[in-house]
Order: sequence, then structure tokens, then C-alpha cells
Amino acid sequence: MRISDDKRREVAAKMRKTCRENPDVSLQGMVASTMNECLPEGMEYGPTLADLIDRPTTTRHGKFKTKYGRETPCCEVCGYSIGDMRWNYCPKCGAVITDD
Repeated sequence: MRISDDKRREVAAKMRKTCRENPDVSLQGMVASTMNECLPEGMEYGPTLADLIDRPTTTRHGKFKTKYGRETPCCEVCGYSIGDMRWNYCPKCGAVITDD
């Protein structure tokens, strides 16, 4: 599952609220309770936490698909068409588009 920016903000807001309500909560306890409450059951904590902190990245020169007789760059993470040069991230999965 890809984590949307909205979900990322929801988790961050919940973490801040937990810390305000219980200033003595441990980092592990705060992260675990927030992730259990905000994210779907069965998600692995490690990779999910990493995705919350650091969004995946993609480039415009990886995968391509043909559309109307021309090649269109696609997100290397989810396959969504990312040809619009105004975008700095994939609108479907949130991967940051790098120029590498």
C-alpha cells in the first residue's frame, strides 16, 4: 500500500496529539499506537514507518508507456503517467520525482 500525503498528515497529527495528551509516552509506544489507529491492519511497522518519513522516489526517464503513438514517462513505483512537467511528485502514490 502506498501512503498518501493526506494519510501522512493524519498520522503526524495523531502523533502530535498523543504527545500533547501524554508527554511521558515513549517513542515506541506513541508510534505503535498511532500506526495501529491510523493505518490498515497487517502493515509492517518498519517499512511503513520508513515510507511515512521518506517518500519513495521516481524519475521521468525510467518506465514508459505508449499513449496515442508517443511514449509517456511513468512512475517507477506505481506505473502512473507522470509526463506533466509541472508535477514534483506522482499524483497517485506520492513518490517524489527527481531529476537524477
